[in-house]
Amino acid sequence: MSSTKHELTQTAREWKELQHETPIGLHAASLSLNLLFSLFPLLLVIVSIFGVLNASPVRAQMILGYVRPFVPPDVFGLLADVFVKFLQTSSVGVFSIGFLLLLWAASRTMRGVTGSLDRIYRNETHRHWALRWTIAVAATVMLGLFFFIGSNLLVWGDLFAAWVASHTFVPRELSFLLSNLHWPMLFLLALGAVLLAYKFIPNHDVKTTWRHHLPGALTATFAWIIGSLLFNLYLSSTSRFEIYGAIGLFIVLILYIQLVSYAFLLGAYLNSVWEGLRHRNWLGRIWEGMRGGRANF
Repeated sequence: MSSTKHELTQTAREWKELQHETPIGLHAASLSLNLLFSLFPLLLVIVSIFGVLNASPVRAQMILGYVRPFVPPDVFGLLADVFVKFLQTSSVGVFSIGFLLLLWAASRTMRGVTGSLDRIYRNETHRHWALRWTIAVAATVMLGLFFFIGSNLLVWGDLFAAWVASHTFVPRELSFLLSNLHWPMLFLLALGAVLLAYKFIPNHDVKTTWRHHLPGALTATFAWIIGSLLFNLYLSSTSRFEIYGAIGLFIVLILYIQLVSYAFLLGAYLNSVWEGLRHRNWLGRIWEGMRGGRANF
């Protein structure tokens, strides 16, 4: 009991020290601003991809329907309206312009994300600007790939479940499980994206493994999902922002982006605190050495 209390006290002290060095609110505000600049170029590229691939409006509406529970109602209305309009008029030229804008916005965003994560993880070394730009482009491409895979999971997952239910004699429980199988797969997809971000975006001074980043990635993913659902529920039950019209919509959009930023940085803070405790605790270092020795053996 005394050991557990000591560990909790040490964890709280480590968290307070890290918060004093790098306030999470400051980094969340900076990240939110960069994400706001990147949002509409990203939307332009995504919609252009659907248009270039001749995706049907029905499929686009299906994807929007799945996104609805995780996005505030007013923000969803704005994004859906822009999505449908661009889908009707998108072309290769629009895709090229959107992609160039996205590269510029993504490089700006990734520089901010890298700086925030380096401070949170207390990294002293910094990458060359060309390497930072390359990582920003790679992260942008990976984000688009994750979205493409996720959207196809949503659409084809339901179609596959409907086909199985109509062509085979499966129990109702199994049919329900198949029709909702895409949700845990999407959770794993989001978890993988956060893990990749924590692993490769910051320039870690010491070598880290996937296991070191998993607690924070799980925390960030759960915080984003639960926070989005609660935020959506709150906005659905109140009309406080509707009286302000477009300004209210912009406020809601900023608040939601701020929530996403806090969730993402919260996981990084948790990883950094646990990493600091692991290095300060000599028993922890001995345990890690024993584990490494067994692995090498």
